[in-house]
Amino acid sequence: MDKEEIIDSPKFETKDEMIAMLQAYMSNPDDDTIRLKEKIKDMLLSCPQLLWALHSEEYEAELFNEDGTLNDSGEWDVYFGDTSLIRPFLFIPETQDVVSNYICYQTSTDENMRYNSEMKYFIITFTIIVHEKDSIDKNTGIARHDLIGSIIRELMAWSSVTVAHAVPIYEAESITDNNYITKVLRYQAAMPNNLILTDSTGSSFVNKVKR
Repeated sequence: MDKEEIIDSPKFETKDEMIAMLQAYMSNPDDDTIRLKEKIKDMLLSCPQLLWALHSEEYEAELFNEDGTLNDSGEWDVYFGDTSLIRPFLFIPETQDVVSNYICYQTSTDENMRYNSEMKYFIITFTIIVHEKDSIDKNTGIARHDLIGSIIRELMAWSSVTVAHAVPIYEAESITDNNYITKVLRYQAAMPNNLILTDSTGSSFVNKVKR
C-alpha cells in the first residue's frame, strides 16, 4: 500500500529497539539488494547438485549419507558465509594450498533509475571462481566453471528471485593472476523503482520522502 511518510527522526529510543529494527531488514527489507540477495542465497543453498559441483570434500557429508542417499537433514548452509564457498559479494581468493571453488553474487542497478520514477533495471551478477587444480569435474568431464554456470542458468530460468523474469545479458570467462579460472554470468530484470519503508506494521512503498 502506498503512503507518504516524513522521515525526520529515528524510530527507536533504546539500543535493543534499534537492534530489533535492524533485524527486521531480514524479513521486511527496505532495500531490494537485501531482499534479492536473501532469495539468491536460498536458491543456491537449496540446490544439492550446485553444492556438489563446488566439490568440497569437507562438506560432502552434509549433502549425502554414507549409503549415497541425499542428506535432507544436513547443514547445507555451511556452504554460505564470509569464509565459505558461496559469498554475497565479490571475492578474489589469494593463492593457497587448499583447493577451493567459489560462487560470488552481487546486485546493482543501471542509471535508468535516475530518469524513471516507476521502473528500474536491476542487475544480478554471479562470479564463479574455480581453482586450476580442480578445473575439470571428474564425474562429467565438463569444465567445472562451465558446469556450475549451467546449473545457475537453469536455476535462474525457473526462479522467482525478482518480480519479473531475469534475462541473461552477459557471459564471459577469464583467469586471475593467482591460479583461478573465472566465469561471470549477468542477469537483468525490470523492477519497480520505488522507495520502501519498513516499520512495525511491515513494509510499504513510499511515494515521497520529505526532509
